[in-house]
Amino acid sequence: MKSTIIILFAALASLSVQAQSKKVRSKADEWLNKEIWKATYENGPTEAICSFYHEGIFDGKAYAGYKDQVPYWVYVQFGAKHGCPICSYYHALNLLNPRFEFQHRDVAAALPFLKKAGEAGYLKAELELAKIYENEQEFRSVELATQWYRKAAAAGDSLAIVKVGKFEIAAADPFEKGMQAYHKKDYELAVKLWTLAAEYNHDGYAAYNLALLYFNGDGVEQREKEARADFFWACSLGNKDGCYWAGKLYLQDGEKSNALYAWAKGIKLGYPGLEAISAALRKEVNALEEADRIRWAQEDAAKRQAVQAANERFAQQNREFYEKEYGSSNTNYSNSNSSNTIKKRTVCWKCNGRGTIHTTLSDGAVKSGGVVVYGTNESCSQCNGTGFLD
Repeated sequence: MKSTIIILFAALASLSVQAQSKKVRSKADEWLNKEIWKATYENGPTEAICSFYHEGIFDGKAYAGYKDQVPYWVYVQFGAKHGCPICSYYHALNLLNPRFEFQHRDVAAALPFLKKAGEAGYLKAELELAKIYENEQEFRSVELATQWYRKAAAAGDSLAIVKVGKFEIAAADPFEKGMQAYHKKDYELAVKLWTLAAEYNHDGYAAYNLALLYFNGDGVEQREKEARADFFWACSLGNKDGCYWAGKLYLQDGEKSNALYAWAKGIKLGYPGLEAISAALRKEVNALEEADRIRWAQEDAAKRQAVQAANERFAQQNREFYEKEYGSSNTNYSNSNSSNTIKKRTVCWKCNGRGTIHTTLSDGAVKSGGVVVYGTNESCSQCNGTGFLD
């Protein structure tokens, strides 16, 4: 890939600077090297260095020959691999959100480029790194997420400041502190701490305890919908009891497919006895789905029949109208020899139905209806002077 990019960039340069003198190019290279040095060792990331790669700017001037020769991502990728922190960030974004030459999201490949930009103090890269370490299952790390949120918070980012505060609480074992608050009947604090434990430490037991609070109305307003959501949250975090209760509440609300989904996860986590009730429910769900398929097929067939009947009525109305107009000697309609049916004639596009075309100019003028017409009108060859193509 590296060699391909270098070849592409070299081809770009040879195509676009043929008219530029060696002196100008030498000056441009000198400017470029100076900007790389500034970006790497002196001032941190600068927009100027990135501009070189994806806008073709040299010596503070834009040379049009460099623009639009190769795709944008080639400039960014080349810049990323040659020390540009800003380009490193945008190259990483291309890897995280596959576009251009990338087909699949590749977090592992994006991380080194994000770190390069983040270590140079580029705020957007710091936030992106923090989000990856917070949310990506494979790379999840409370310590690293906190580290990058702290860097972004130091730059004054309001989101990062909030996140750092929550992560610091999460690092201090909020589950146990939530249990202490619960036993002291400080339910509001228990909810906050268990929510933090579930969100930031991915603690399924904390989410399960939240669900129980709302299910039983234990120190909080009883809310079954909230409880069901938290039971399913606990299930998704690996709590098998949460899977059982989520499925039970889904089934109680008539959401049988969702109940099966929760119980299937519960079976994988080892909750006893779910296989039998899941199998019975699966048969019921399959029967309901089959009934739905039959009903939808019948509804589709009825819709198609209604559309077909409407089209036939419209066609019949047209036929009756055409026959009536043809019978009254309306020349816009004709009798088709092939099918012996009346049809609307096609107006000639060349003469716009006039049958004649103004073709030549003469010295004289003929007054026709108060309009002076120069030249003569000749019969239209497209429709043989009939004004119609059929």
